[in-house]
Amino acid sequence: MIKLKVRRAMKRFLIILFIIVFTLSILFGEGCKKADESSTDETVAQETTTDETTTDEVTKDETTDVETTQNTEVDSSTASGAEDQLIDYSIKINNEVIAIFDWDNEIDLYKILGDPISEDVQILGEGSDTFRGSFIKTLKYEGLEIMLFSPPDNGITFWILDIKVYNDLYSTSKNIKVGDSLETLKNRYPSITKVLDGRNDDNNCAYEIADRGKYLFLQFEVKDSVIQQIHIFHLIP
Repeated sequence: MIKLKVRRAMKRFLIILFIIVFTLSILFGEGCKKADESSTDETVAQETTTDETTTDEVTKDETTDVETTQNTEVDSSTASGAEDQLIDYSIKINNEVIAIFDWDNEIDLYKILGDPISEDVQILGEGSDTFRGSFIKTLKYEGLEIMLFSPPDNGITFWILDIKVYNDLYSTSKNIKVGDSLETLKNRYPSITKVLDGRNDDNNCAYEIADRGKYLFLQFEVKDSVIQQIHIFHLIP
């Protein structure tokens, strides 16, 4: 009788133990599954974030490159445009170009033109209004006179203010020289107009190309239908 009770008790114990173990195994399995799912989600999220970050960085780099290229193109275009505008207000000699606004410390006039016949520097005095104290340098060569300007606080470096040409050693950007005909002048400069100085004879007057917004002028003095003088200058407003 006692043995029978012991067997029944053992059987109940084993059943209870089995139920506990089975329950724990299920709970543990669910926990691992959730942990794996959570880990997987975090990994996917991290990869997605990394991909988005990389994509953003690439996009930013591409945008920066495009902006840099555009800025470079704009800068180049602007510089080129400025040079094109000034080329009309220049002369050529020995494959060199001398233009209005050129600074004498940036171009070597003495190397290009040689020593001048004369050189003179004056300081503007009373009667010069706002230009009082400014410096004017005048260089004279055979058939050429160049006037340069320097502000009152400088007096060391000068920029070209005025160019006068009297012979055929020098030409404009469109290869017009003293001695060329009025017909040739009009062919090279189709938009050229007469200077309104009161003279009515088309063969004996002055003609000009002008950028009045920048106070720049290129003038040709004509006598008997032949160019006698070329005058390039800037009027300081």
